[in-house]
Amino acid sequence: MERFVARHVISFLTPKGSIAVDFKSASFGTPPYNWYIFLRAKFDQWMAKKVEQAGAIIAAGLQADDLLFDGSEIKGVKAGNEEFLSDAVILADGANSLLVEKAGLRKDVSPEDMKQGVKEVIQLPRKTIEERFNLRGYEGVAMEFVGTCTQGLPGGGFLYTNKESLSLGVVVQLSELIKNKVKASDLLGRFKGHPEIGRLIEAGKTVEYSAHLIPASGLKMMLQLSRDGLLVTGDAASLLLGTGFILEGSNFAIASGMAAAEAVKVAKEKSDFSMKSMAAYEEILRSNFVLRDLHTFKEAP
Repeated sequence: MERFVARHVISFLTPKGSIAVDFKSASFGTPPYNWYIFLRAKFDQWMAKKVEQAGAIIAAGLQADDLLFDGSEIKGVKAGNEEFLSDAVILADGANSLLVEKAGLRKDVSPEDMKQGVKEVIQLPRKTIEERFNLRGYEGVAMEFVGTCTQGLPGGGFLYTNKESLSLGVVVQLSELIKNKVKASDLLGRFKGHPEIGRLIEAGKTVEYSAHLIPASGLKMMLQLSRDGLLVTGDAASLLLGTGFILEGSNFAIASGMAAAEAVKVAKEKSDFSMKSMAAYEEILRSNFVLRDLHTFKEAP
């Protein structure tokens, strides 16, 4: 954990300033904390070590290029000239998964169904961050922005405080970027130059840059989640909820990964990896918060 969220700020940016609603409560600073801020570069390495300690092998230098079929059943993956056989394959390769297409599960995805996010991690001394954002200890602040941060295009901006850095970015409707011939990276540059943001990141040094496609249409674009020998999780399955004020992605990815593991475990006990057996995965998702939340907010913009 970098920090727990002690404050949640929602701001409407105007060209010269902002109008903000600052949500804070004494209960935010007491366990169990409502929200945590993680740095993926650190969190993923920590999780990888835990996975290896549990007996798994991580082959980060390999790229799964294709699926291996035995009739209609998927029996493994192909990476370059190497073949890796398995009882089941779990796909977790992101919003633009090519393997989902090869499995015949991908519906047509239009730019209207996608958003593009770009982010910088900006390094600042811990003391500076705590003074600038009125924080102490492991307190953190999550800030969300609408308005001029995306120059009028559908989307928004965000800023999260880490221990010794800030995570700053914008998320914009992909179809609007294409239509208006605008680069998300240019919008981020303008966002950094806004007077309100400039003061918060002053003297900071960019140490990381990333970009990400986000499946944004919820249930309307969710694909078939299983077939013989195969399960699909996280963004690859379009398991993401983004209504603006309600944002669920990483938690859906983790929960769907856990559900997929449980479904494979049950299938292994029965020695049955057919589509009927693997469909238990979706039942597990219905019993936890993932599909419940997606259904609850299915009509939210």
